[in-house]
Amino acid sequence: MIGARIRRRQMLQVGIAALAGPSVARGQAADLPALIRRTASPLALEAPIDSFNTPITAVERFFVRYNLPIIPTAADLQSWSLKIGGDGAERNVTLSLDDLRGLPMREMVAVCQCAGNRRAMAMPPAPGVQWGDGAMGCARWRGVRLRDVLLKAGVKSDTVEVAMLGADSARNPDLAPYAKSLPLERAMDAGTLIALEMNGAPLPLLHGFPARIIRPGWAGTYWVKHLTQLELRRKPLDTPFMTTEYRLPRGLFPVDRPFVTQEDGQTSPVTELVINSLVTNLVSGDTVKLAGLVVQGVAWDGGSGVQSVEVSLDGGTHWKTALLGPDAGRFAFRLWRFPVLGIRPGALKLVVRATGNDGQVQGERTRANPGGFFLNTTQKLNLVTTA
Repeated sequence: MIGARIRRRQMLQVGIAALAGPSVARGQAADLPALIRRTASPLALEAPIDSFNTPITAVERFFVRYNLPIIPTAADLQSWSLKIGGDGAERNVTLSLDDLRGLPMREMVAVCQCAGNRRAMAMPPAPGVQWGDGAMGCARWRGVRLRDVLLKAGVKSDTVEVAMLGADSARNPDLAPYAKSLPLERAMDAGTLIALEMNGAPLPLLHGFPARIIRPGWAGTYWVKHLTQLELRRKPLDTPFMTTEYRLPRGLFPVDRPFVTQEDGQTSPVTELVINSLVTNLVSGDTVKLAGLVVQGVAWDGGSGVQSVEVSLDGGTHWKTALLGPDAGRFAFRLWRFPVLGIRPGALKLVVRATGNDGQVQGERTRANPGGFFLNTTQKLNLVTTA
């Protein structure tokens, strides 16, 4: 099923209607997004850091990432349906958008982050999209539980994975479309959704219209857009996006539950996000006035929740605790702020680190890996302060 090829699609031209989702078909238009283009094909658009000064990232400032160059148009998706089957299914089922909307709806706030976020800062340099800090966003997602959809097809007892097929494709029609898989236990988790809405409106086109996977706490590579097929599998999915790409040296980062069926002797698949933080109102090299100076930013992790954020004004020798904003959920951004008091004008070496409820702490050491994934060393900013 997942191995089946899909027809070639016309390349979507990124223009004023690019984020309009289903409204494109009605001839409506949306403003050009304030995003940084990292690559044109496959499309990669990064958010500027001031996009994260609020707990919910605006749709027009939410990063965009595709792994394949051919993006379906709104017209391609007008007759959309979702097929569920595979050798782990009791029966084949096809659901329409109306069928999905007839199921119980759930809502959650969760961060979607590319595993390669901050790759441009990796040492040694790593190949791939050279992201800065903005290959991420936090949105309010609304949709149906993936488990409720899978149960429509019935799940055999020896099922191990659920494969997910998207509608984006390669220029060569003989190459496989984009597909990822989840371990069955994660697919059946109540927090894994098929989202139909983003920030209170139907999913925009470039964010997966009409339906996309939401796997909170995991890297965005699993958040398959334009979902067309689900395959219950009794054997692990064996495609390049699982077996050769998005891999890490085994044991490099801690995980709550390993993706056992996709492990090998040397590597593990990229899965759970790691503890991280970001200053959102300043950049290194800024000259700022001390009067009323407040450093602010966001922190996030793979789902344990943010316990604390600490700030150093002397390069990491002494630390003070920042003030945390409201908790929007364990998978959401946690805003923080730190009023700068009691220092003299001059050079300021700002360092920020976050700690998760699971005990993970941002550290000084870069955990280098060939893909440049999950860069989460403490952020350091050199500032000049004036009276």
